Amino acid sequence: MSAWCCRLVLALTAWACAVGCANDSWTYRARDASHDLPSAEGADVAARDDAAQDGATREDVAHEDAALPDTATDEMTTTFDAISPPDGAHDVTASEVRDASCSDGMSPCEGRCVDLSSDPQHCGTCAARCVRPNATAACTMGECRLARCQDGWMDCNRVAADGCERDVRSDSANCGGCGLTCSFSEATARCADGRCAIGSCARRYLDCDGDAANGCEVDLITDARHCDVCGLACPSGTRCSGGCVSSGAFAGYAVTEPPMDVTWIDACALPGAVHQIPDVDAGFARGELPFPVAFWGRINGRYVVSSDGLLGFGLDLSLEGDLPTVAPYRSWGALPARDIPYPAAFVLGADLVTSAAGVCVATAGAAASRQWVVEWPDARFVASGTRPLDAGLPRVSFEAIAYEGSTVLDFLYQGPFDTPTGPTIAAQTAVTVGLVDYRSGSPVRGVPFVGSIGAGTRIRFVPR
Repeated sequence: MSAWCCRLVLALTAWACAVGCANDSWTYRARDASHDLPSAEGADVAARDDAAQDGATREDVAHEDAALPDTATDEMTTTFDAISPPDGAHDVTASEVRDASCSDGMSPCEGRCVDLSSDPQHCGTCAARCVRPNATAACTMGECRLARCQDGWMDCNRVAADGCERDVRSDSANCGGCGLTCSFSEATARCADGRCAIGSCARRYLDCDGDAANGCEVDLITDARHCDVCGLACPSGTRCSGGCVSSGAFAGYAVTEPPMDVTWIDACALPGAVHQIPDVDAGFARGELPFPVAFWGRINGRYVVSSDGLLGFGLDLSLEGDLPTVAPYRSWGALPARDIPYPAAFVLGADLVTSAAGVCVATAGAAASRQWVVEWPDARFVASGTRPLDAGLPRVSFEAIAYEGSTVLDFLYQGPFDTPTGPTIAAQTAVTVGLVDYRSGSPVRGVPFVGSIGAGTRIRFVPR
């Protein structure tokens, strides 16, 4: 409140007191031209008399007169919004006046009146806001509570502070509701859209009947109805042992050359080709065969490939961890090698790095006469003798082909074929080429190819 307003209030108060003493019937009315009001002159006289009684000089009163605006008498009202604050206090603001007028049960917060017992933005105190993760919060009796969870979320730990903390659409421990745990026999579990589902089966087990309730129910190593893969039933006279195995002894393989009509198949260019382990050193990949393949007298439904030129069949393979180390170019040496714990085909066994195309796996031909092809295009030698490892040197391309309804296996080698020793390389002394079967007991059986490998070399392994 300004100084001149304070002086006006004091002057009017003094004037009213003086007139009231002189005339008990006088009443101070609201401003209205139709009512009789004391003249400004009368107010001036009263103010001057009071000032004189307080020791004020005529000059002081004259100075105050000059400070009053001409319209001061027109601005008189029946009430005043505020009084002059004491020394050191601040002027009363409009919001404080408004806050001071909150009705019962309401409290002033941020310039408005709120109910602290129910307002979620001012719950209990002005600064307390009810916000809970994945939920709509409410204020009840001045305390924040969860009103409802967002769709797909639930409050399973009953702790309001962390809101609705469980996504029951994907949480396998709370799938579709709190405490509903997903669990399956011989399998990991997952939660999909609030329903339990099998995540992945344990090694050697599969879910062949499609019924999640009994988990992964088939042991692929021993189940003759689903041997190695679902649906591969073992023929009469065989048993399931990671593949259908004949009760008689397998006589092994003879090494020969395939017919002239067997030519290179570019697996990488075939429709549906799968490019596995690209640009990898010491990598492995697994998959299912498009048709059963016989290897060492056992019918198989699965395969595994290595970046180092190995191809294996069956579920009980373990190529991982067995790396080529034999000098001079880090191969597995001459076959058979007892420390190779799996039945495997060494198409070109050496320490290799795959190209950007990786290992290409594809199927060619029509049903009943299909060819399954595994190709290593432009694989690079890691150990190249005195020649430096380079993106262009030395590199080779080779592949293996299995045939539907047949037990033979072919190896083919394609140019350009550049090795650490030139356009050809010696099998068994520089690289490992051939077949081995660890299951035969002692000694381990192996069928090596002995000779030079180069562009155009073709090798066939025929069961005896």
